[in-house]
Amino acid sequence: MRFRAAVPKDAHALLLQVTQQLRRVELTSSGVGRRCVLRLSKAGLSFGLVCAADDCRAWADLDPALFEAYMVESRCRGEVLLHLSLKQLVRALQKHSGDTIQLRLAKNAAGAPQLRLASQKRSVVLRTDVPVKVMRSSDAGAYAPPALAQDRGVVLDLPGGGRGVARIVARLRRLGDRRATRAAVRPIRLTLAAAGELAVTARAPTCAVRAFFPDCAAPRGVANAPGAATRVRVDAGRLAAALGLEKLDLEALSCEKASDALRVVAKLRDALGLVCVYVPALVDDDEDEEEGG
Repeated sequence: MRFRAAVPKDAHALLLQVTQQLRRVELTSSGVGRRCVLRLSKAGLSFGLVCAADDCRAWADLDPALFEAYMVESRCRGEVLLHLSLKQLVRALQKHSGDTIQLRLAKNAAGAPQLRLASQKRSVVLRTDVPVKVMRSSDAGAYAPPALAQDRGVVLDLPGGGRGVARIVARLRRLGDRRATRAAVRPIRLTLAAAGELAVTARAPTCAVRAFFPDCAAPRGVANAPGAATRVRVDAGRLAAALGLEKLDLEALSCEKASDALRVVAKLRDALGLVCVYVPALVDDDEDEEEGG
């Protein structure tokens, strides 16, 4: 079992951004059954963040073209499955600022497996080890993301790469909280209209705010009829963490209403990867919509 890859400076920045966004999603979970799995294969690096059913889940696939001298060898279907701490990996990536980072699987003095990061700046060589646990490759299916093609619900491409929607959601989280020390609004409702309009609604004990984005492309999967729309209600903090993907170097950011979740999908530029976050849907309350309508 061997793994080795060189991470150029621009790829290092992207890898750090992706892991930071996954870490942000991880912090919204309850911690019950939380596990981050790194899958190394010839198809590239894949992160799987799996939590309890009522928590956010996330996956990220990075193309091997992002790296240099990329090599994976394993007797188990040519892939390696590792359990690691996302927090420790982010810290390790932040420590290295050299032009190129060398990644490889290694062992420490006690013989325990490690994901080793090494870089050199001038005459200083920095080495950081992230402890990992090697898992059985037969368990890979349990941490694989659902097939997007088989679970496509209503799909809406967010305007402006999702930046405007992300800023509105961040502000609506503080609605009704005068001291702004904690979020007063927990649920947020998204309404995707067939006419290509996205509405974001938040309610606090004393007020309600609805923001409209009228210049969206018509969503796919909604009946093409006057007034046709689909709605989903999610936790504000989890939605804000998912929309943080807009900070990546993206080709497109979309929201998709799946059977039991709102899926935020980020396509990286130049087909270098895909990041997907599942935000569990809350039980909808039609009375709220009627009162606010």
